[in-house]
Amino acid sequence: MSLSSGRLYTFENTGFHKILVAFKGDNGSQTFISRCPYQSTRSSLADLGGGDITEGAVVYYTVKGNTAKIAKTIAETTQLPMDRLKKDAPVDINEMEYVFFGSPVYNEHFPKAVLQFGRSNKWTGKKVAIFSTNIGWKAQQAIDEFGQIISSRGAHVGDTRSIQNRGIMSWTVGFGKLTEAEYEKARKWSLETQPKLLRSEF
Repeated sequence: MSLSSGRLYTFENTGFHKILVAFKGDNGSQTFISRCPYQSTRSSLADLGGGDITEGAVVYYTVKGNTAKIAKTIAETTQLPMDRLKKDAPVDINEMEYVFFGSPVYNEHFPKAVLQFGRSNKWTGKKVAIFSTNIGWKAQQAIDEFGQIISSRGAHVGDTRSIQNRGIMSWTVGFGKLTEAEYEKARKWSLETQPKLLRSEF
């Protein structure tokens, strides 16, 4: 799908995040509204390269639930669908033009199922922003490793974000709790990153 030419498409942050999108073949528009704390921001989707927000998704792998929580926050902020990756249920990325991809970090790497997912898919032309939940130990190394894997398969890797779980580390109950500050980082990052993915700014 693509946006019609000659029209002004805007999203405006005034307590809520409103996006007006005219779908191909429509004479009207559809409005998406999501929670957004940021104000005094106005942009034009035409200025963002004419991208179509409906051709993206938030794909994530979760173990203890923290990555799922951040994925949901990003999905609500960007108004994208969520798709959970499981060991026995791979995600079909063929129809996606851009992806927010998230995973936890364990033992300095993304889980084996995530790395295998990266190696077994064709990522040609897909624009990907990667995020992780972690306790801060070599998180960027894990993100970079996955980024290199999918880049070798044709992906264009853009911005990345490390979300740290705060609290006492425990192998039995997880790696602490996410703070509101971390949710806020995820909202701000996804709001800033989505336009870059739409206009291929990387």
